[in-house]
Amino acid sequence: MFICLEGIAGSGKTTQTKLLADYLKNVKGKDIFISAVYEGERRSVVSDFMNASGIKLDQNAVMFLFQALHAAQYHEVKNALSINKTVIADRWRYSFFAHHVYQDTFGKNENLMFQLDLLAYRSLEPDICFLIDIPAKIAYNRYIERERSINDNGLDLRMEMLKNIENQFKQDHLNFYGIQASAKDLPITDESVDFVHQRFVLMHLSPEDQKRDIKEVLRVAKDKVFLLEYDWETLSSRENEDILKEFRDLSFQLMGKSKIDPFMGAKLEMLLGEVGQGLDTDIKKFSREESDYTDELIDLCVISNKMATSILKDEDLASKFSALRDKLSNSHIKFTPPSIVAVTVRK
Repeated sequence: MFICLEGIAGSGKTTQTKLLADYLKNVKGKDIFISAVYEGERRSVVSDFMNASGIKLDQNAVMFLFQALHAAQYHEVKNALSINKTVIADRWRYSFFAHHVYQDTFGKNENLMFQLDLLAYRSLEPDICFLIDIPAKIAYNRYIERERSINDNGLDLRMEMLKNIENQFKQDHLNFYGIQASAKDLPITDESVDFVHQRFVLMHLSPEDQKRDIKEVLRVAKDKVFLLEYDWETLSSRENEDILKEFRDLSFQLMGKSKIDPFMGAKLEMLLGEVGQGLDTDIKKFSREESDYTDELIDLCVISNKMATSILKDEDLASKFSALRDKLSNSHIKFTPPSIVAVTVRK
């Protein structure tokens, strides 16, 4: 069996690949092989080569480099299938094809690029391919939070680029089994999922949609639902309250404009009580001791600056986060970070 997960960067392919692999291995007893052609060490090696060789700006040359990666992926997948392993590919040829079409490789000569794909992949196609279809804006937000810097690992990822690549997935020759899964209306039958794990989702939803989300995950879950949310109420400092207050005030401005609830964790128990009476819930709060987490604050300032610039288009707020980052770079700030509230609901 050959399964592929596709989608734009930040759509959750790698996370879902690992979850699917764990399920098939531990629950179904399958022998699993994960093929990730452009993750981890491979990404670093390719990035270093593009920078050192100077080919990064020549999309035609980059295309040939990736075809070498594709050929390597073909061989590892073919070998795994030959010994009856279940293969899960974190990307196959589809997202790379969409990327190169957007980059105007070979003047957008799609037929030529398709022929090059055939040379590398030799017509080997997945038995089933899932396209994780999420809005480019959400994927972009996830990406900058994960990578910390837009240019990390040699990638140049922009909102416009993501939107265009997203559109390329809609082309007729890119065929997928797509799931557009809104948490408010999951395309899943009742009590068909053994265990539902949802983290840091409710904080991004309106109060009305939060209730709809909880009802949906309870509906599809067979046994347990596990929820994680932040509670910023614990963010405090005994020694550096002034600078932490500046960070907190700016963060609350950002979250307010982005309609993010920083206190969602503290509201989980009440929300569950409103949605379902008599639920068997176990609520735990995980907190860290006050210590020097300056590096984490700096990272959060970088992320917030990019969100303010790219998503909110708020240059004033972005500049304030940038100034705070510079101030923090010469400081050692001891504080207690936000808590994480974990709720297990047993049906």
